[in-house]
Amino acid sequence: FSLLFVIMSCLRKTLNISYDIVTACISVADVTTDVWVCYRYWVSDKMAFFWVSTVVMILAQLAYTVAFTLRFAESSNVSIKKKICVFFCMLPLAPVMSFIFYWASRKDNCISKILKYFGLDTDESSEPDKNEPQITRWIKEKFEKHMGFILEAVIEAFPQSILQMIAIVYYNETDIINVVSILISLVSVSTKSMVFSYAIEIKVFLFNWLSIVTDFFGIFMLISWIFYNPTNPGEFTWYGKLWLYKSAFINGLLILFIGGAMAVMFMGGCWKHEISSSRKQGWNICQTLCVQLALFLFTLVLYVCGSALSLLLLEVACLCPIAFVAFLLNHERFTGSTKRSSLFITIFDWLRAAQSKRDEIVRICCVNRCMFVSKLH
Repeated sequence: FSLLFVIMSCLRKTLNISYDIVTACISVADVTTDVWVCYRYWVSDKMAFFWVSTVVMILAQLAYTVAFTLRFAESSNVSIKKKICVFFCMLPLAPVMSFIFYWASRKDNCISKILKYFGLDTDESSEPDKNEPQITRWIKEKFEKHMGFILEAVIEAFPQSILQMIAIVYYNETDIINVVSILISLVSVSTKSMVFSYAIEIKVFLFNWLSIVTDFFGIFMLISWIFYNPTNPGEFTWYGKLWLYKSAFINGLLILFIGGAMAVMFMGGCWKHEISSSRKQGWNICQTLCVQLALFLFTLVLYVCGSALSLLLLEVACLCPIAFVAFLLNHERFTGSTKRSSLFITIFDWLRAAQSKRDEIVRICCVNRCMFVSKLH
């Protein structure tokens, strides 16, 4: 048994490292193909797609830098001026920010020493809670280490793949580099979505992940159906126009009012809670207006990016709501307290130890009876 345990432990570490390596390689390949496709847009005089692709890449670099500033310069002893300096100093390093996030989350790394030297915060991975399920510990670890890769998948890979798919279908032109770039983006988003498939059971985890991946592929099917016009490439069909008008009217109103309210609440919360009152009292009118303008522009960028993503998700999010509800149930039940999570894990272990199907049913009935009686009291 000890030999088997050693083999399984080595295999688990190997798979863990392999996942990190594959994630990094896919991200590098995805960015490289996106830049090449953007260059091809410029060469073939598809300027609308060229500028949209360029703007997406620029917004992605800004998002990486903002994420770095919020993660490593968020403490109260870091002034606003220093945060702005950190932002502009790290902006040239935005293309490699994903690797900085990954390396900075490791224990006793050299990046943490550099951050301490400049008076910034460190964010190394903490010791996992042994009372949590193994799959939950793995998800939290990957979310911390792969923060940069996740941002790359959500902010750059996903919009770029949608844009490239629209270009292929709209112009009815297929290029090998476009197909390869779309496939890499599909794999990139699919692998990164694992960290959003929170569950304590491996079966529920796989179901949540497959639900997200299925809806993601459904977006491409929808785009192919809307923009495909073999008789007149470059023009919308009547059902394509109907879908666009319907999506802009119904989903647009939802995003306008609900998203706008969330943006106002986010901006007000940042101004009220993230900036201390003593610091705001020392500002003059010009400094106050500059900070408010920067906060407004940052909120506006988040609102525009979130609106574009929500327009697609509201159309094809068939299975994701089910996975999201399962996540909320798991999150509320198993992360409320350590004692509660230990209780449910013990119950599940006891249910798995059933010797037969009849024994399992009896145990489930006993658990339900105990919970029902405890609620009455």
